[in-house]
Amino acid sequence: MATKPYIANKSRILFLLQYLHDNTDNEHTISTNDLLALLEENGFQANRHTLRGDMEALNSAGYEVITEREGKTNTYHCGNRKFDLSELKMVVEAVASSSSIDTDKRKELVGKLSSLTSKHMADQLTSYDITESDKKKIIKERDDER
Repeated sequence: MATKPYIANKSRILFLLQYLHDNTDNEHTISTNDLLALLEENGFQANRHTLRGDMEALNSAGYEVITEREGKTNTYHCGNRKFDLSELKMVVEAVASSSSIDTDKRKELVGKLSSLTSKHMADQLTSYDITESDKKKIIKERDDER
């Protein structure tokens, strides 16, 4: 049985939302042509007009998708995030330096926090592989600031 068009459209919009959230940010955009190729590679039918409509639908639903003109093409990226990078770094540092959380749980929590931003920004967060000596250093620096 063939997929009904409205279900395919919803699936495409959800795919776009997930891709933009995971792979784009202010410094990492995707062009219209690249996005259309990505959609086709993943079994979705789209053209420039449907893509524009999908981006409008995401924006209308409260997901900020930034469209910028670069030369003759548009580029897109995820605009709004629950936390900006500096806020995530603070939370990750607090988790990573916590003496009440064991190492495996700290790594798990840092991984979960990293999923709140693009993979490019997450790379800056996952470098928090905290050893006991690093943890003591962070705590000392924090105490010195107080």
